[in-house]
Amino acid sequence: MSGSDQTVRVVVYGTLKRGFRNHFLVKPHLIFAKKVRFRAHLYHLDGYNCPAVLFPSFQLAKSDRFIGSGDYQSDFQMASSVNDIKEGSFPEIAGEWDLIEGEIFELSNQLCALAVLDKLEGFLIEGDLNYTRELIPVQLEEGWEYAWGYGMDKLPSQAERLFVDSWEEDFQSRG
Repeated sequence: MSGSDQTVRVVVYGTLKRGFRNHFLVKPHLIFAKKVRFRAHLYHLDGYNCPAVLFPSFQLAKSDRFIGSGDYQSDFQMASSVNDIKEGSFPEIAGEWDLIEGEIFELSNQLCALAVLDKLEGFLIEGDLNYTRELIPVQLEEGWEYAWGYGMDKLPSQAERLFVDSWEEDFQSRG
């Protein structure tokens, strides 16, 4: 199966969600969208008017956390194999991590979809605002799975920690 035939599942929690300013970037590839929840710390980046999250360090398949490589075929194979061997209930996370609401998108043409998202999020690009792409466990109504999410390892100094379930809730309160 070529990269253009493969689909990819991505978790979004801010400007890429349906109804927000960057959704048009994923809309041509969107197969379906569902509500999900995931563990993280949620932040608002005031200068950029967008959210960011810090993910806990998840143990994937008894190995180190998996951060995307930019080799989309390899990333696709890792996501598939991790989901094939997942077992049990939603992973417990040590420490105080919030349960954040977002959406999971299944996107067609993995190569194109991830290239667009990686560019938007500054993944593998040198710059001021760079996100990482990593596999995280997400809760769906019908169970759980691993999906790609964009988070940060280092937050800009103006990042404001939010204590809400979703960035949308905070966004609407800012007017």
